[in-house]
Amino acid sequence: MICGEFPENPGYIEDINYGQWGLHLLDWRKVAARTEEQQTARPDQMKVDDIVIGEFLGDLEILIYAPSEVAGSRLLVALPLDPRDDWCPAGDTIAAVLEGMLNANGEKYWEANFD
Repeated sequence: MICGEFPENPGYIEDINYGQWGLHLLDWRKVAARTEEQQTARPDQMKVDDIVIGEFLGDLEILIYAPSEVAGSRLLVALPLDPRDDWCPAGDTIAAVLEGMLNANGEKYWEANFD
């Protein structure tokens, strides 16, 4: 496992053994573009203050910062076709998400915590 920095990307965590999982945090330009893309594609699911901040390697899941969420997590993991009710809470901070990923050895820990 490696944490580091891409020149065009503020940070990532990636499985260096197999390259099958990881999280890429987006730079501000990509944040703006991906957020607008999601707001346009699914306006009934995205709230006005939701921000796409990351993309998961190996899947189509995205990490969304949802500041208006009041129950539990403000960071949600979403799949492209899933309704908001099926988005999994991943943590309250990016540090908590990264720690969860490291502790779970790349397993989707957020799915185990989702009722």
